[in-house]
Amino acid sequence: MFYSLTKDQRDMRKKEKKANQVNCPLCPASLQGLLKQKAFCIFCLNYVCKTHIVKKRKDPLIEDKIGKICRECEDLILYQKIMSKHQKKEQELQVQDKEFSNNLNNVNSQFQDLLSQEQTIKYQIDKDQKEHEKKDQQIKLNIKEAEDRQNQLNQESLKLSEQYRKLVEIKQGKEKEKQLLQEQLEKLQNDEQEIQLQNQQIQDQIKIVSENNSKLTLQIAQLSNNVQNDEREKKSIFNAYTTSNFGTIQIDSKQASEIMPRPSKQKKEIDQHVRSDDAFCCYKFIPSKSKKPKKK
Repeated sequence: MFYSLTKDQRDMRKKEKKANQVNCPLCPASLQGLLKQKAFCIFCLNYVCKTHIVKKRKDPLIEDKIGKICRECEDLILYQKIMSKHQKKEQELQVQDKEFSNNLNNVNSQFQDLLSQEQTIKYQIDKDQKEHEKKDQQIKLNIKEAEDRQNQLNQESLKLSEQYRKLVEIKQGKEKEKQLLQEQLEKLQNDEQEIQLQNQQIQDQIKIVSENNSKLTLQIAQLSNNVQNDEREKKSIFNAYTTSNFGTIQIDSKQASEIMPRPSKQKKEIDQHVRSDDAFCCYKFIPSKSKKPKKK
Protein backbone atom coordinates (compact mmCIF):
# COMPACT_ATOMS: atom_id res chain seq x y z
CA MET A 1 0.00 0.00 0.00
CA PHE A 2 1.46 3.34 -1.10
CA TYR A 3 0.02 5.39 1.73
CA SER A 4 3.36 7.19 2.10
CA LEU A 5 2.96 8.85 -1.33
CA THR A 6 1.49 12.29 -1.78
CA LYS A 7 -1.48 12.98 -4.03
CA ASP A 8 0.77 14.44 -6.74
CA GLN A 9 3.09 11.45 -6.61
CA ARG A 10 0.13 9.10 -6.89
CA ASP A 11 -1.28 11.04 -9.87
CA MET A 12 2.11 10.82 -11.58
CA ARG A 13 2.23 7.09 -10.90
CA LYS A 14 -1.28 6.75 -12.35
CA LYS A 15 -0.22 8.48 -15.57
CA GLU A 16 2.83 6.25 -15.89
CA LYS A 17 0.73 3.13 -15.38
CA LYS A 18 -1.88 4.32 -17.85
CA ALA A 19 0.78 4.79 -20.51
CA ASN A 20 2.97 1.76 -19.82
CA GLN A 21 0.91 -0.96 -18.15
CA VAL A 22 0.01 -3.68 -20.63
CA ASN A 23 -1.68 -6.46 -18.66
CA CYS A 24 -3.80 -6.80 -15.53
CA PRO A 25 -1.49 -7.81 -12.61
CA LEU A 26 -4.13 -10.25 -11.35
CA CYS A 27 -4.88 -12.09 -14.60
CA PRO A 28 -3.49 -12.36 -18.18
CA ALA A 29 -6.08 -9.92 -19.56
CA SER A 30 -4.69 -7.16 -21.79
CA LEU A 31 -5.48 -3.56 -20.81
CA GLN A 32 -4.32 -1.75 -23.93
CA GLY A 33 -7.04 0.29 -25.59
CA LEU A 34 -9.74 -0.89 -23.11
CA LEU A 35 -10.58 2.27 -21.20
CA LYS A 36 -14.04 0.99 -20.23
CA GLN A 37 -12.75 -2.44 -19.25
CA LYS A 38 -10.13 -1.36 -16.70
CA ALA A 39 -9.97 0.71 -13.53
CA PHE A 40 -7.26 2.21 -11.31
CA CYS A 41 -6.81 0.81 -7.78
CA ILE A 42 -5.99 3.69 -5.38
CA PHE A 43 -4.23 1.33 -2.95
CA CYS A 44 -1.76 -0.71 -5.03
CA LEU A 45 -1.64 1.99 -7.79
CA ASN A 46 -2.19 -0.45 -10.65
CA TYR A 47 -4.68 -0.62 -13.47
CA VAL A 48 -6.64 -3.87 -13.26
CA CYS A 49 -9.44 -5.32 -15.35
CA LYS A 50 -12.95 -4.65 -14.09
CA THR A 51 -13.32 -8.31 -13.19
CA HIS A 52 -10.92 -7.76 -10.27
CA ILE A 53 -12.34 -4.43 -9.05
CA VAL A 54 -14.52 -5.63 -6.13
CA LYS A 55 -15.73 -2.50 -4.37
CA LYS A 56 -15.00 1.09 -3.37
CA ARG A 57 -13.28 2.40 -0.24
CA LYS A 58 -12.44 5.74 1.31
CA ASP A 59 -9.42 7.38 -0.32
CA PRO A 60 -6.53 7.42 2.23
CA LEU A 61 -5.11 10.64 0.72
CA ILE A 62 -8.24 12.68 0.00
CA GLU A 63 -10.98 13.17 2.59
CA ASP A 64 -14.62 12.71 1.55
CA LYS A 65 -13.58 10.87 -1.62
CA ILE A 66 -14.23 7.26 -2.57
CA GLY A 67 -11.85 5.28 -4.79
CA LYS A 68 -11.89 1.86 -6.40
CA ILE A 69 -9.97 -1.06 -4.91
CA CYS A 70 -8.86 -4.35 -6.46
CA ARG A 71 -9.61 -7.76 -5.01
CA GLU A 72 -6.05 -8.34 -3.72
CA CYS A 73 -5.91 -5.02 -1.82
CA GLU A 74 -9.42 -5.59 -0.42
CA ASP A 75 -8.36 -9.04 0.85
CA LEU A 76 -5.23 -7.55 2.44
CA ILE A 77 -7.23 -4.83 4.24
CA LEU A 78 -9.71 -7.40 5.57
CA TYR A 79 -6.82 -9.60 6.71
CA GLN A 80 -5.22 -6.69 8.59
CA LYS A 81 -8.53 -5.93 10.33
CA ILE A 82 -8.94 -9.54 11.41
CA MET A 83 -5.38 -9.72 12.76
CA SER A 84 -5.93 -6.46 14.68
CA LYS A 85 -9.08 -7.89 16.33
CA HIS A 86 -7.24 -11.12 17.15
CA GLN A 87 -4.35 -9.25 18.80
CA LYS A 88 -6.79 -7.13 20.80
CA LYS A 89 -8.61 -10.26 22.04
CA GLU A 90 -5.31 -11.89 22.97
CA GLN A 91 -4.30 -8.80 24.98
CA GLU A 92 -7.65 -8.88 26.80
CA LEU A 93 -7.09 -12.53 27.72
CA GLN A 94 -3.61 -11.69 29.03
CA VAL A 95 -5.08 -8.91 31.19
CA GLN A 96 -7.71 -11.31 32.56
CA ASP A 97 -5.04 -13.89 33.32
CA LYS A 98 -3.01 -11.28 35.16
CA GLU A 99 -6.08 -10.24 37.18
CA PHE A 100 -6.75 -13.88 38.12
CA SER A 101 -3.13 -14.22 39.28
CA ASN A 102 -3.38 -11.06 41.38
CA ASN A 103 -6.63 -12.26 42.97
CA LEU A 104 -5.03 -15.59 43.76
CA ASN A 105 -2.08 -13.87 45.40
CA ASN A 106 -4.44 -11.76 47.49
CA VAL A 107 -6.35 -14.86 48.58
CA ASN A 108 -3.11 -16.59 49.57
CA SER A 109 -2.04 -13.52 51.53
CA GLN A 110 -5.37 -13.43 53.39
CA PHE A 111 -5.10 -17.12 54.11
CA GLN A 112 -1.64 -16.66 55.61
CA ASP A 113 -2.99 -13.86 57.82
CA LEU A 114 -5.77 -16.14 59.04
CA LEU A 115 -3.28 -18.89 59.84
CA SER A 116 -1.19 -16.41 61.79
CA GLN A 117 -4.25 -15.27 63.75
CA GLU A 118 -5.18 -18.88 64.47
CA GLN A 119 -1.71 -19.59 65.86
CA THR A 120 -1.95 -16.51 68.09
CA ILE A 121 -5.35 -17.65 69.40
CA LYS A 122 -4.09 -21.17 70.11
CA TYR A 123 -1.10 -19.77 71.99
CA GLN A 124 -3.35 -17.55 74.12
CA ILE A 125 -5.67 -20.49 74.92
CA ASP A 126 -2.74 -22.69 75.98
CA LYS A 127 -1.40 -19.90 78.12
CA ASP A 128 -4.77 -19.36 79.82
CA GLN A 129 -5.13 -23.08 80.46
CA LYS A 130 -1.71 -23.27 82.06
CA GLU A 131 -2.48 -20.30 84.25
CA HIS A 132 -5.78 -21.87 85.24
CA GLU A 133 -4.10 -25.15 86.17
CA LYS A 134 -1.54 -23.25 88.21
CA LYS A 135 -4.24 -21.34 90.09
CA ASP A 136 -6.24 -24.51 90.71
CA GLN A 137 -3.26 -26.24 92.25
CA GLN A 138 -2.63 -23.22 94.42
CA ILE A 139 -6.27 -23.27 95.58
CA LYS A 140 -6.05 -26.93 96.53
CA LEU A 141 -2.87 -26.30 98.46
CA ASN A 142 -4.44 -23.39 100.34
CA ILE A 143 -7.46 -25.53 101.26
CA LYS A 144 -5.22 -28.14 102.80
CA GLU A 145 -3.13 -25.59 104.66
CA ALA A 146 -5.95 -23.40 106.02
CA GLU A 147 -9.25 -25.03 106.92
CA ASP A 148 -10.40 -21.86 108.65
CA ARG A 149 -10.39 -20.15 105.32
CA GLN A 150 -12.43 -22.91 103.69
CA ASN A 151 -15.48 -20.77 103.00
CA GLN A 152 -13.45 -18.03 101.46
CA LEU A 153 -11.49 -20.51 99.42
CA ASN A 154 -14.72 -22.18 98.33
CA GLN A 155 -15.99 -18.87 97.00
CA GLU A 156 -12.74 -18.28 95.22
CA SER A 157 -13.00 -21.78 93.84
CA LEU A 158 -16.47 -21.00 92.49
CA LYS A 159 -15.11 -17.89 90.85
CA LEU A 160 -12.29 -19.85 89.33
CA SER A 161 -14.77 -22.48 88.13
CA GLU A 162 -16.77 -19.75 86.47
CA GLN A 163 -13.60 -18.48 84.77
CA TYR A 164 -12.83 -22.01 83.67
CA ARG A 165 -16.30 -22.34 82.18
CA LYS A 166 -15.82 -19.09 80.28
CA LEU A 167 -12.45 -20.26 79.06
CA VAL A 168 -14.02 -23.49 77.87
CA GLU A 169 -16.68 -21.48 76.02
CA ILE A 170 -13.96 -19.31 74.55
CA LYS A 171 -12.11 -22.41 73.45
CA GLN A 172 -15.24 -23.84 71.85
CA GLY A 173 -15.87 -20.52 70.11
CA LYS A 174 -12.31 -20.53 68.82
CA GLU A 175 -12.75 -24.06 67.57
CA LYS A 176 -15.87 -22.98 65.71
CA GLU A 177 -13.95 -20.03 64.27
CA LYS A 178 -11.22 -22.46 63.23
CA GLN A 179 -13.83 -24.62 61.49
CA LEU A 180 -15.22 -21.59 59.67
CA LEU A 181 -11.70 -20.59 58.62
CA GLN A 182 -11.13 -24.12 57.33
CA GLU A 183 -14.36 -23.97 55.31
CA GLN A 184 -13.33 -20.60 53.90
CA LEU A 185 -9.95 -22.04 52.97
CA GLU A 186 -11.61 -24.94 51.14
CA LYS A 187 -13.87 -22.50 49.30
CA LEU A 188 -10.86 -20.39 48.27
CA GLN A 189 -9.08 -23.51 47.04
CA ASN A 190 -12.17 -24.48 45.01
CA ASP A 191 -12.29 -20.97 43.52
CA GLU A 192 -8.60 -21.27 42.64
CA GLN A 193 -9.23 -24.59 40.87
CA GLU A 194 -12.17 -23.09 38.98
CA ILE A 195 -9.99 -20.16 37.85
CA GLN A 196 -7.30 -22.55 36.66
CA LEU A 197 -9.94 -24.62 34.81
CA GLN A 198 -11.30 -21.50 33.09
CA ASN A 199 -7.78 -20.48 32.11
CA GLN A 200 -7.14 -23.95 30.66
CA GLN A 201 -10.42 -23.79 28.71
CA ILE A 202 -9.36 -20.45 27.23
CA GLN A 203 -5.99 -21.93 26.21
CA ASP A 204 -7.77 -24.94 24.67
CA GLN A 205 -10.07 -22.64 22.68
CA ILE A 206 -7.06 -20.67 21.40
CA LYS A 207 -5.38 -23.95 20.37
CA ILE A 208 -8.54 -25.13 18.53
CA VAL A 209 -8.83 -21.81 16.69
CA SER A 210 -5.15 -22.05 15.70
CA GLU A 211 -5.60 -25.61 14.40
CA ASN A 212 -8.72 -24.64 12.40
CA ASN A 213 -6.83 -21.66 11.00
CA SER A 214 -4.00 -23.93 9.81
CA LYS A 215 -6.44 -26.37 8.17
CA LEU A 216 -8.34 -23.61 6.39
CA THR A 217 -5.08 -22.01 5.23
CA LEU A 218 -4.01 -25.32 3.70
CA GLN A 219 -7.40 -25.73 1.97
CA ILE A 220 -7.24 -22.21 0.52
CA ALA A 221 -3.69 -22.85 -0.73
CA GLN A 222 -4.84 -26.08 -2.40
CA LEU A 223 -7.85 -24.36 -4.03
CA SER A 224 -5.61 -21.50 -5.22
CA ASN A 225 -3.18 -24.01 -6.73
CA ASN A 226 -6.06 -25.78 -8.53
CA VAL A 227 -7.29 -22.45 -9.92
CA GLN A 228 -3.83 -21.59 -11.22
CA ASN A 229 -3.53 -25.04 -12.84
CA ASP A 230 -6.95 -24.54 -14.53
CA GLU A 231 -5.90 -21.09 -15.79
CA ARG A 232 -2.65 -22.46 -17.19
CA GLU A 233 -4.51 -25.35 -18.86
CA LYS A 234 -7.06 -23.00 -20.46
CA LYS A 235 -4.32 -20.69 -21.68
CA SER A 236 -2.45 -23.64 -23.15
CA ILE A 237 -5.58 -24.86 -25.00
CA PHE A 238 -6.32 -21.38 -26.26
CA ASN A 239 -2.74 -20.88 -27.54
CA ALA A 240 -2.81 -24.30 -29.21
CA TYR A 241 -6.09 -23.44 -30.93
CA THR A 242 -4.96 -20.00 -32.14
CA THR A 243 -1.69 -21.43 -33.54
CA SER A 244 -3.29 -24.48 -35.22
CA ASN A 245 -3.44 -25.17 -39.03
CA PHE A 246 -6.97 -23.78 -39.30
CA GLY A 247 -5.53 -20.33 -39.99
CA THR A 248 -5.17 -17.12 -38.05
CA ILE A 249 -8.20 -16.03 -36.04
CA GLN A 250 -9.11 -12.36 -36.19
CA ILE A 251 -10.47 -11.23 -32.82
CA ASP A 252 -11.75 -7.74 -32.16
CA SER A 253 -11.95 -6.12 -28.74
CA LYS A 254 -15.57 -7.24 -28.18
CA GLN A 255 -14.78 -10.89 -29.01
CA ALA A 256 -11.67 -10.78 -26.82
CA SER A 257 -13.75 -9.78 -23.85
CA GLU A 258 -16.27 -12.56 -24.63
CA ILE A 259 -13.67 -15.36 -24.79
CA MET A 260 -11.78 -14.07 -21.78
CA PRO A 261 -11.42 -17.04 -19.36
CA ARG A 262 -14.00 -16.95 -16.64
CA PRO A 263 -13.18 -17.82 -13.01
CA SER A 264 -13.30 -21.56 -12.37
CA LYS A 265 -15.50 -23.23 -9.76
CA GLN A 266 -12.57 -23.39 -7.30
CA LYS A 267 -11.90 -19.65 -7.86
CA LYS A 268 -15.57 -18.88 -7.05
CA GLU A 269 -15.29 -20.93 -3.87
CA ILE A 270 -12.23 -18.91 -2.81
CA ASP A 271 -14.09 -15.64 -3.57
CA GLN A 272 -17.02 -16.81 -1.47
CA HIS A 273 -14.66 -17.60 1.43
CA VAL A 274 -12.97 -14.21 1.07
CA ARG A 275 -16.25 -12.26 1.06
CA SER A 276 -17.82 -14.22 3.91
CA ASP A 277 -17.79 -12.46 7.29
CA ASP A 278 -17.93 -15.83 9.05
CA ALA A 279 -14.93 -17.09 7.11
CA PHE A 280 -12.78 -14.18 8.18
CA CYS A 281 -13.38 -14.79 11.92
CA CYS A 282 -10.55 -17.28 11.93
CA TYR A 283 -9.17 -17.53 8.25
CA LYS A 284 -5.64 -16.39 7.65
CA PHE A 285 -5.33 -14.59 4.30
CA ILE A 286 -2.93 -16.17 1.80
CA PRO A 287 -1.86 -13.59 -0.80
CA SER A 288 -2.21 -14.78 -4.40
CA LYS A 289 0.88 -15.70 -6.35
CA SER A 290 0.13 -13.17 -9.06
CA LYS A 291 2.78 -10.64 -9.99
CA LYS A 292 2.77 -7.64 -7.67
CA PRO A 293 4.19 -4.20 -8.44
CA LYS A 294 7.41 -3.31 -6.78
CA LYS A 295 7.19 -0.59 -4.17
CA LYS A 296 9.27 2.50 -4.71
